[in-house]
Amino acid sequence: MLGTILQRKILWDLVRIFAITLIGLTGLFLVGGMVTEASQHGLAPGQLIRLIPLMIPSMLPYTIPAATLFATCNVYGRLAKDNEITALRAAGVNLFPVLLPSLLLGVGGSALTAGLYYRLIPRSFQLVREHLTDHPNEMLYMMLKRTGCIKNNKLPYVLFAREVRGERLLDAIFKRRIALPGGGYDGYDTVARATDATLRVETSRDPTSDRAINEIVVTMNNCTLSNDAKKGSSPATMMVRSQVYREKLPSGIFAEHDTVRSSDVAWPDLPKRTAMLRERERLFDEEIKRDEAQSTWWNADQRKALKSKRGSQKYTMREFRSFEAEVQLRPALSLGCLCFVLIGGPIGIWTNRADLLSSFVIGFLPAVMLYYPMVLCGTNLGKDGKVPMPLAVWTADAVFLVVAIGLCWRVVRR
Repeated sequence: MLGTILQRKILWDLVRIFAITLIGLTGLFLVGGMVTEASQHGLAPGQLIRLIPLMIPSMLPYTIPAATLFATCNVYGRLAKDNEITALRAAGVNLFPVLLPSLLLGVGGSALTAGLYYRLIPRSFQLVREHLTDHPNEMLYMMLKRTGCIKNNKLPYVLFAREVRGERLLDAIFKRRIALPGGGYDGYDTVARATDATLRVETSRDPTSDRAINEIVVTMNNCTLSNDAKKGSSPATMMVRSQVYREKLPSGIFAEHDTVRSSDVAWPDLPKRTAMLRERERLFDEEIKRDEAQSTWWNADQRKALKSKRGSQKYTMREFRSFEAEVQLRPALSLGCLCFVLIGGPIGIWTNRADLLSSFVIGFLPAVMLYYPMVLCGTNLGKDGKVPMPLAVWTADAVFLVVAIGLCWRVVRR
């Protein structure tokens, strides 16, 4: 309980500065996120404005811990600068009750972050992706205007355009890739070049899964077709007035709404989804091992398909590890609030600074620049399978907790 006037005053200052810092940091993160979305997807200003309320929840798990750290550094730095900490020590007052309001702020920040991760943040990710996938035609034309091509490792084709005028693609080149039996692509079997072309995205029903899928339809006018020629020979060519290509859009490119990503899954469903993917990878691994045992008698094409299957396993394993990392990353980031306040109070008292700039440079900036790179690097190493997932995700929290406990013990004992 915060029974003293001093504790209530400290708590009020912490909450006030925390709120101001949270608004400022969230605004800065929001601007950065909008610039990233605009550069990646070529969004118009109106589309960016509609995305603003959907992007705010995804920023809060990073801005809430940072705001708690800045608030504690500033408030306790001001107390030390005004000699209030010295007066309390001279009066024989233990400093643990003085640090208690920051502990309460950290617990509240951790609870708030965990609550946002329960459903609100995953839902906001879903809404952002649905907003992007609801206008695939606009996105594809924006991509062509910005980069001059539509090219991705997941796409079974490549499309180039020298210029985009409205819905017309001038001097367009369409290359269809050769699909390997085990997944992946190798070379091209058809190359089409047209003076102008158009593209559109249509929704159809997959007969095998009865799911709604997106297909890209490319119409080439005054088109020259050529096949893939072996080295040293000339390709066969022919002229056609109009040629239409219809290809499926993979789930990772303007995906269907029922495609599941780890960031889109609410917390109650996340462990179940992770367990399902773990079982899928176990069965896939057993299948590859059976094929490897029989590959001694296989021909060159079958071995090539097995090699491609091994390559596709890397992508499916990374999908599974992304879910496995998400299960541990959400509570780890939530705990970051508590780690930061335990460090911020002793650092503020030790630095003995009251101004905002000193709090930012001495306490806030070094801690944030160390914590988040450790979390991001560790998570990427865990997703790549190079480091055990608990070690990869929780190392930053463990290091900061050890340092924080040491600093708090030293401040209280002094």
